[in-house]
Amino acid sequence: MGGLRKGTLLADLVFVKLPETKKAAPGTVALEDARARGPFNTGPAQVAVGSVFDETVRKEIPTLSFSVPAGSLVGLWTKDYPALVPAAIHGVTVGVRVPRSALGRLSVALEIKGTQKEIQRIPVPLGSGWNVVREPVDWATIGEFKEAVFVVQPGPKSSLVSSTLGFNLEFSKDDFPKGVVPPPAVPEPGPLVAAGPKTYPFTLAGARGVFNILGSDGLIETRLDDSLKREVLSFNYKTPKGSAAGIWMKDFPVDLTREVVNGVRVAVNVPKDLRVAGIDLSLELKGDKVQQIPLSLGDGWTETREAIDWSAVGRLKEAVFVLHPVGGDRAGTVGLDLEFIQGTFPKKESPVSGPKRLLWVLLVGLGLSLFTGGVGKAWRRMFRREETAAAPVLEEAEETPFLAFDPTP
Repeated sequence: MGGLRKGTLLADLVFVKLPETKKAAPGTVALEDARARGPFNTGPAQVAVGSVFDETVRKEIPTLSFSVPAGSLVGLWTKDYPALVPAAIHGVTVGVRVPRSALGRLSVALEIKGTQKEIQRIPVPLGSGWNVVREPVDWATIGEFKEAVFVVQPGPKSSLVSSTLGFNLEFSKDDFPKGVVPPPAVPEPGPLVAAGPKTYPFTLAGARGVFNILGSDGLIETRLDDSLKREVLSFNYKTPKGSAAGIWMKDFPVDLTREVVNGVRVAVNVPKDLRVAGIDLSLELKGDKVQQIPLSLGDGWTETREAIDWSAVGRLKEAVFVLHPVGGDRAGTVGLDLEFIQGTFPKKESPVSGPKRLLWVLLVGLGLSLFTGGVGKAWRRMFRREETAAAPVLEEAEETPFLAFDPTP
């Protein structure tokens, strides 16, 4: 702009299969239309925002992972919606998805804030799965719309609550009855995470991205895999010899700890036309130290299950897929899936260390000493017999040095 420009522009285009999403009705303003959103917390509460594709509402929803003690609050604020005015919007439909493990331990409400000092507060009765409330927007109370905020607080008998909630929100011009109405019948989707309350998929990471080293290039996408029936990562890479590329993920739910999960399940999908020997792929779990997990590669989805070494990792800060080219320049696409799970893993033999190592060395040394002593005696006896038979005139001279060390007849 502003004159003649010369240069080089790099571009990339990939055609992918996206999950079928439910389209909002005409005139509806949804949560995904907010141009700005983010988490908030008060006091010592911890919170992280993520996203996941929900099969019930057929679209990607924001998630809020948190650990909130008594007396603190956490929540999700949203603002900068288009066309939220009384003439276009009559009411709001609020959806909150709750895992069974959090029932009775917290409360959730939507607060609609405007230019007036008063706030319209809409409590959401909670059950397991999706909970839906429809209520008119009180424009006379709030004035001009500014923001909509989900507020989560622990119950009166809860000292500390750690969980993950999902949210949905739609403003529309439909007819809304006065007050809160029961939610429509919705099949219970079960816990928010994909495989039970003790499974944490990569989609719950609050942030993820690509890293490139020494001229490599990478592009990350998410897609719904037909065989796994869930969202997976698709990583397109170009890696010159000696370089590396990969995907980093962080800001996992605060309750992803050693008390809840003890391992990872990693799946890698390598296309048939890719030489398996052409890349080296691993997962790194980073915390106080780094645990590196080599990943198996093959045609189609290949699964690796590994126990987490929590004594080394400590508090999990980041999970990273690392890809190295082998034998030269490499380019291609791999599918990746990651879940933190609670499961049974075979114990690995670890090297002996500390006092046990010292005891082991002493025992081995003693055994070798006894063994070599016995062998030496037997060898010397045999040597004496051979010398006696071959040269009897030297018997006394040859016996003297052995008698000095071995008094055994």
